[in-house]
Amino acid sequence: MWRPSLAPKPVARPINRLAPNSRSIRAAIDAARIDQTLLIPNGKPCHHGLGAQPTEASGTIARIWPFRNYNGINASLNEVNTSKAPQTVRLTERDDQILRALSCCVRLFSVDQVGLAWWPGTKQPTSLAKKRLNELAKGGFVTAERAFARRLKFPHKAISSWSPGETTPNHASIAWKLQSRWTDAPRMVAVFTASELTSKRHIGKRANRLKRAFQLSHDLGTSDIFVAFYRKNPSVLYSWWSEDHYATERRGTKLPDAILNDTPTWPPKLVLEFGGAYSKRRVTAFHDALSREKIPYEIW
Repeated sequence: MWRPSLAPKPVARPINRLAPNSRSIRAAIDAARIDQTLLIPNGKPCHHGLGAQPTEASGTIARIWPFRNYNGINASLNEVNTSKAPQTVRLTERDDQILRALSCCVRLFSVDQVGLAWWPGTKQPTSLAKKRLNELAKGGFVTAERAFARRLKFPHKAISSWSPGETTPNHASIAWKLQSRWTDAPRMVAVFTASELTSKRHIGKRANRLKRAFQLSHDLGTSDIFVAFYRKNPSVLYSWWSEDHYATERRGTKLPDAILNDTPTWPPKLVLEFGGAYSKRRVTAFHDALSREKIPYEIW
């Protein structure tokens, strides 16, 4: 609850009331500004409509100025809230891939998932990923959140797969495998999601936020599948689409977790589903729905 402060109010200094275009006013405003510079790697134009900008140190620069009112000087000029203003971060090619994945492919990443995907072969992938994700968070590109989730061991292959022309899998066996693997208790997990700035830059949509904590385990499992694909073939970054991006194609129907396709349209080349503690009935319904459309799928 907000309470009025009992501390004595500081004495306000007199303001130099000069003409709006005076140099002293401009200098005061400029001193309060923080130049949040969005650096796009390789001088490529970004996707938020700014187009190509002047380059500096091989990076394309887009300036973003979040201001609030600068009291008593000029109503048309503003100052930054320096305590919350994002820091300047130079995006690398790796950063751009992580941000695209968070915008288009998955809803969130844990630190260890980012380390496995983008720092493979290093001695401390998790530490390197954590350091960089914190820097991206300070720069306003990602949002850090914490919630309880149940984690599974990292998957290396699908539990079940099917393609048109193949025999129907054993749904009872698949359901048992899906249900029996949930043995660990929930624990606190730090996850990172795309900020609104990042989402708009890549796809022109609002950011995917963690809406329901109980879905965190499922979303982390879906991200595990993406990381498994990415480690084998990084080009999947441009053909993987999360359910949030093709929902308009399947309005009113059950949406699989992800699809592989050149565009976020239906029918896809492959459907990917992270299996929770699915019953035999649910596995059968999933198979029947896709087999009728002759669409191959994998359940992880």
